[in-house]
Parts: sequence; C-alpha cells; structure tokens
Amino acid sequence: MWREARRTDFVRKGGHNLLEFHRRSLHKRFTLHIIAPREHQQRDVSDVVWHGPLKNKTIVEEILPQMDVLFFPSLKDCSSIPVVEAAMASAPAVASSSGGIPSLIEHGKTGYLVKDPASDELIERLMFLADHPETLHTLGLQAREKAIREFNPTLLYRKMLDVVGTVIHHH
Repeated sequence: MWREARRTDFVRKGGHNLLEFHRRSLHKRFTLHIIAPREHQQRDVSDVVWHGPLKNKTIVEEILPQMDVLFFPSLKDCSSIPVVEAAMASAPAVASSSGGIPSLIEHGKTGYLVKDPASDELIERLMFLADHPETLHTLGLQAREKAIREFNPTLLYRKMLDVVGTVIHHH
C-alpha cells in the first residue's frame, strides 16, 4: 500500500519509483494499493488498485487493516504519518531512510529502511517478506507495539500539553 497526502507529493514521496518497481517485478507477487489523486494513475501497470483521495478515517479503518506491508520509497519526508498509521494496523513498513522516517522504524525489528529510495534493495526487502510470512507477521506485531508505545494519541497529547505548560511557565 502506498499513500500520498497532497497532489504535489506524488514525486517527492517516490510515487514514480514505486510504479516503476511494480511494473518491473512486484506486480508478479503483489497487488499495489495507491491512495493518490487519479491524475497520477497509469493504466499500463497491472495489479494496481487506484483508490483516489480518501478520508483518513477510511484509510485507517478500512484500507490499512487489509494491508500486509507499507511500501514507502519517499525521496524527502520530515515524519511520515502513514508509517505510524500502518504500524498501528500491524503492517510493517519497507521505506527509505529519508528525513524523520528512521525515527519511526527500527530496521529489522519493526520494518526495513533503505538508504537509496530508487534502489532494488526495496524490492529485495519486499520479496524477502513475501517469502517469509513469519518474519512479516513478527515485524507487524513489533511495529504495532512500537506505535502504541510511542505514538498513541493520548500519549502524544499529554506530551504536547507538557511542552505548552513548560513554555507558559517559563514566560
């Protein structure tokens, strides 16, 4: 599954690389789900479900629970909410190590990080998970545990209130 937040994000988030990977080899073993404006849709790529833009609630409650893995070859990203949302649904990520993504994934424990988002290493990691469902399952469980432990909304809200309280207290 791959998702983008805005129309201009398709290239920045590696959408073209993703489609090329799928066209070359991934279509043989995976069905790719893309949540992006349909203007990026390429009909010559087989086994792709183009969802178009969706509400976050639909993504989190209906799409992500059906996914096995999040494939996220982003070229630039500060902190990827889709990685955390996928982890909450027990779907580990195979992602580039750009920006803040490495703070969300423990390589080899909750997913896999790859330095070059255009490299075949991304494909190799996905193929490994397809061939080793027990590893996929374990990574998914550990990703969910990390997401609950570090990124649950109640915890983040408390941390935010603590920061705001500290700022107010010191001014």
